[in-house]
Amino acid sequence: MKLNEEKRFETLKILFFGESERLLASATGNRDKNLKRLIDEGVIDSACVVRAKSRTIAVEIQEKGISLEDYRDRIDYFLS
Repeated sequence: MKLNEEKRFETLKILFFGESERLLASATGNRDKNLKRLIDEGVIDSACVVRAKSRTIAVEIQEKGISLEDYRDRIDYFLS
């Protein structure tokens, strides 16, 4: 998987929201391997805590090593 390996972006962050969080919670095999790589590289910022809790997948996402954050705060942080 090539994601910012060429350092085209000064800062690249991924925020997960909605249906993509289900993929995080159930990631196995290559998807889980790539997810761990992105976490290690500091590319993944967080997943939406409200959506994760409403779908009862918060624990699974946190077990993958992804923090759950309020998206109003994260979007405000990146846009400021």
